[in-house]
Amino acid sequence: MTKPYFADFESREPPHFAPMSATRERLWHFLAGCSAIAAIVYLNWRWRESLNPDAIVFSILVASAETLLIFGMLLFYFDIWKEGDTPIQTAPRRRSEAGLAPATGPICVDIFVTTYNE
Repeated sequence: MTKPYFADFESREPPHFAPMSATRERLWHFLAGCSAIAAIVYLNWRWRESLNPDAIVFSILVASAETLLIFGMLLFYFDIWKEGDTPIQTAPRRRSEAGLAPATGPICVDIFVTTYNE
């Protein structure tokens, strides 16, 4: 009998990375702030000064794509602004502990088993 495929990987754990130093975090915040300010200045110029009136639809489409790109960059900065994991909490045992309505009774979980060609 062969052993299950995943048996070799059961004991694996993710690598441990040293936390970012305070100096490196301040540098990261400074550079992220500088790029955000530069992006906002660029967008201001892009929408006010550089739209081509001869091809206004195409020009607006390109400027809109650039705006969405910078919005995505700002969301990325927001997401990784502060390093750290979510603290581990114990799982709630009752619906009232989880803030679910109705607040009485145990927490139930539905399991959906997918099948093919049934």
